Amino acid sequence: MNKNLQILKNKPNNWKAARGLLREYRKKQQRNSYEIMKYGLPLINKNSKRLSKEELFEVMEQVFLAGLDVSLEESNSLLLKLQKQFPKSLRVTKLSGLFEEAMGHWKNAQIIYQSILKDNPSDQIAQKRLVCISKAQGNTKLTIQNLNKYLSHFQGDTEAWEELLDLYLSQQCYSKALFCCEELILAEPDNYQHHYQIANIYYTIGKRSDLIKARQYYAHSIKLLEEQNLKSFYGLYLTTNKLKTLFSRNLNQSETQINEQLLQFAKDKIKKFYLQKEDNNTKTTVLELLEIDN
Repeated sequence: MNKNLQILKNKPNNWKAARGLLREYRKKQQRNSYEIMKYGLPLINKNSKRLSKEELFEVMEQVFLAGLDVSLEESNSLLLKLQKQFPKSLRVTKLSGLFEEAMGHWKNAQIIYQSILKDNPSDQIAQKRLVCISKAQGNTKLTIQNLNKYLSHFQGDTEAWEELLDLYLSQQCYSKALFCCEELILAEPDNYQHHYQIANIYYTIGKRSDLIKARQYYAHSIKLLEEQNLKSFYGLYLTTNKLKTLFSRNLNQSETQINEQLLQFAKDKIKKFYLQKEDNNTKTTVLELLEIDN
């Protein structure tokens, strides 16, 4: 058990232990809302003078955020205190936006974040919150717009690119989804998942040229991670088999040879994987589907 938490179990009014516990949670970015509320409120209400102005703000902010999970009433009370003590604080303005979100007052929250962006168009938190609001409202079109605005300022945010990619895929906007994948590969060229994802999209589009690209990306995903990457071997098998079945007349001798080699390579790897399995029914079924002799 955490040392400070152990002290507080026996002496709940020990302000030093409460301060230490909250400091540790902030350092580790842990949102243990119930404990933060339980020990943070007495620290604010009874021992605020023992804290520096900077730490008092951090504790009040921390307890406010915990209150969004545990007690909106306490969060509201803390927000009013923060607004009174730090009337010009941009951080407090953002907290007021979070409170409006927690209350489900989407329009009020949007107005707050938009006012922040009016003065600072590249404010990352305000832009992210607008994305979260449109997402919470189920407005896919607006979420895509907000993500594009956000990424115009923060192109290196791979999580945002992944989110935008998923949204484009849900709308079957494959050309735009491909662009997201390309950005992800530029940002993280050694991430095998990105190569696997772009291969899936090319496979879904399904034209001959797209299948060749899919084959290339599945192969590169395997090059980056051969073990524990069965899905890329499946993708490579399906792609090479589809090229062989549907487009063999459009492949020259060299292309046909490469395709056959990759097809056999994928089969061999899948066979090796399933031959190690103890589940004979699954093993037999998969090998039969792949037309591989056990």
